[in-house]
Amino acid sequence: MKCKQIPFTQEEIVRALQRGGPELQSLIDPLVQALCQCQVFIKTVISYVLHNKGNEQDAEDILQSGLVQMVINLYENKYKGEASIENYAFGVCKFLWNNRRRKNSKIDYTEPADWKFQLKTDNPDNRITEKSKAEEVIWSIIGQMNKTCKELLRLVYLGFSYQDIGEELNLAEQTVKNKVSGCRKKLRTYIKENPQLKIYFEL
Repeated sequence: MKCKQIPFTQEEIVRALQRGGPELQSLIDPLVQALCQCQVFIKTVISYVLHNKGNEQDAEDILQSGLVQMVINLYENKYKGEASIENYAFGVCKFLWNNRRRKNSKIDYTEPADWKFQLKTDNPDNRITEKSKAEEVIWSIIGQMNKTCKELLRLVYLGFSYQDIGEELNLAEQTVKNKVSGCRKKLRTYIKENPQLKIYFEL
């Protein structure tokens, strides 16, 4: 996903987050305004909500809530520039919608089956805490992988299809499948070779 309206590069956004103060404040309003004018971003969020048991009003609510949460995350320096800001904003919206669905339906959502990681915990009360710790571990490992694996696994984790990823990275769908499979194998191998990480996962 690429919004032509975004007036800043990823590097400029990260630099503003690191410096904070007036530089960060001067970036926030134009960035939010650009996303509000980006039809690609808006249509992507709406499409995701509508295809995941939501309606148009839900989509509008998630768009507003997602942008607010994105701004909060920026002030808390949670954006690291590993994805474009529009993809990051979509990820925030997606997380908020899935979280709302989980609360409304009281369904225990798990990671996609093909992610192939299960948390090692039998205590539902600890699941959220353990999931947070596990995600930190996963992203820490991914952060040490090569650029291709970092980008592919991030997009998979955000819920993009192989076709969407191929379009995003200008790769054939089968090529994406092969590369993702190789990256996952590296990830699982790394965890298996580090006993301290096995406490989090069933591989």
